[in-house]
Amino acid sequence: MDNNILDKMYGEENDHFHADNQEAIDSGVMMIKTFNTEEEAQVCAASLKNEGIDAHVISSTTSGMTPFAYGNIRLFVAVSQEEEAHKIIQRLAAEKAVFSNPQDSAVHILVMIAIGLIIISVLLYLVQKFFSS
Repeated sequence: MDNNILDKMYGEENDHFHADNQEAIDSGVMMIKTFNTEEEAQVCAASLKNEGIDAHVISSTTSGMTPFAYGNIRLFVAVSQEEEAHKIIQRLAAEKAVFSNPQDSAVHILVMIAIGLIIISVLLYLVQKFFSS
C-alpha cells in the first residue's frame, strides 16, 4: 500500500493538484469515482481503506479551484489498486441495493400523503368556519 499517494497527486513545484487525470496516472494514482457530496466520498474512501485500498478524497475546495464542491468530489486510489477498488465499489453498491427496502420508501410516501390530506382537511374546515361567521 502506497502511503505517499497524496504526495504523488500534487506537483513538486507547487500546491496545485494535477487537473489532468493522465498526469495523476503517470504519478501512480488514478481518479476512480466522483461524488456529489464530501460525505458520500468519505464513506466510500473509508470502506475502501477497510479493505486495504489506499484511497483519498479530493474536492475542488481542497485544491482552491472553487468555493462550491458539489458534484466535484473525486476519489483517488493507487493505479495498482484500481481494479480491486472498482470491484469493492461495485460490491458495496450491490449491498446497498439489497439492504435498502423499497417498501419503507412506499410506506413513508403514503404516511406523508395521509398527513398532507389531514392538514388540508383541517385548513379547509378552518377557512369554512372563518367565512361562515
